[in-house]
Amino acid sequence: MPTLTALCCDEATVVLCSRLRKLGFEVSWLYMDELRHGRIEPEALAESDPPDAILYDLDEPVDESLLLLTLFRSLPGMGAVPVVLLRTAQMPLPPLDAPGIAAVLTRPCEAALARTIIEAALRDGVDGLDEAA
Repeated sequence: MPTLTALCCDEATVVLCSRLRKLGFEVSWLYMDELRHGRIEPEALAESDPPDAILYDLDEPVDESLLLLTLFRSLPGMGAVPVVLLRTAQMPLPPLDAPGIAAVLTRPCEAALARTIIEAALRDGVDGLDEAA
């Protein structure tokens, strides 16, 4: 069963995580605000085995959100994990040249579509993603 770690800033992403569990993923999630406000240290997320993929909910300001993603991916074992970004339709499309970004989905997102995108990211791995970027 593939494992996902989701960093959520929107309730729609939590709902998506629940639906992905029903589709066969082992999903753990936490709210982005808990990282931003120091209630959870990023290093605590690296204490267990890295997930197979990261579902990362972009938030405003996008630059700050991407900086937090960079910090998260610098944790031990996380650099090789593919990332699927989630954003709102109103949010500008972020630069896709950051290492490991496999795809960008618009929330709210259907679980079946997310599953297809996540499975493609798992199949292609980070090396394949870097070449496509």
